[in-house]
Amino acid sequence: MFAWFREIQKKREIRHLNKGAPEVIDYSRQSLRAETMALAAQLTRQHLDRAATIYGDDPMGWKRALLEYKTLHTEARRQNDHAALTAFTLVMLHIRAGRQGSPCKPAQKAIDEFIGEWAHIVEN
Repeated sequence: MFAWFREIQKKREIRHLNKGAPEVIDYSRQSLRAETMALAAQLTRQHLDRAATIYGDDPMGWKRALLEYKTLHTEARRQNDHAALTAFTLVMLHIRAGRQGSPCKPAQKAIDEFIGEWAHIVEN
């Protein structure tokens, strides 16, 4: 009976994720220094790899990962750590986008491009 409501919620989340990831990246570009952006990209890559390693095989792993990164996000906000705050926001968006599948590829692509954009600085 409420399948139409779940479908509306799913479409709303897909729009939110596809719009939110580029907005977070653009805001970070405008407000953070290059060193902080490079650190945020490095942290994002590390934590995406970590989440895939720890929670990848578990069917409920994405929920556990979101809970953990929500806690880390809150702690980063409390400590006013802009690099970690940006990284954990992008990690949460990437996990949620991965859960939605192919309609959220633009969000995942934006995050992956952000990481790739700063990879040359991190490697040096």
